[in-house]
Amino acid sequence: MFYDFFADCGRSIWRPFATWAGLILAFAAFYFWRSADGLATRCGSSAALQALYLSIKNGLVLFGGTRDARINQAYLCLYGGDANQAAIPLSVTYVETLAQTPISAVLLFLFLLAVRNQFKIK
Repeated sequence: MFYDFFADCGRSIWRPFATWAGLILAFAAFYFWRSADGLATRCGSSAALQALYLSIKNGLVLFGGTRDARINQAYLCLYGGDANQAAIPLSVTYVETLAQTPISAVLLFLFLLAVRNQFKIK
């Protein structure tokens, strides 16, 4: 039923993509909501964009495995800490690892399956 609803049995490109995009926005809102006090002094008005960047980077499962300076900058902006280690809340780590990454992986797989079926790629 999950496969039929979200991918129309591998025929729908837009259902998994739209669901994935909606979840990116939902997880960005969660990351922003969990941000630490003093947000305005650390990142000014770019905190929402940092949360969105973090959510997109975590949602792109194929490319999101690395942790570069931009990701550290987003974590420091949202959650504080020192230059070597951001103070990431445990709930954020759990959501990234146990919710966003697996759900995004499944939805991206369904999207790529629909692209394959659309163009009859073997």
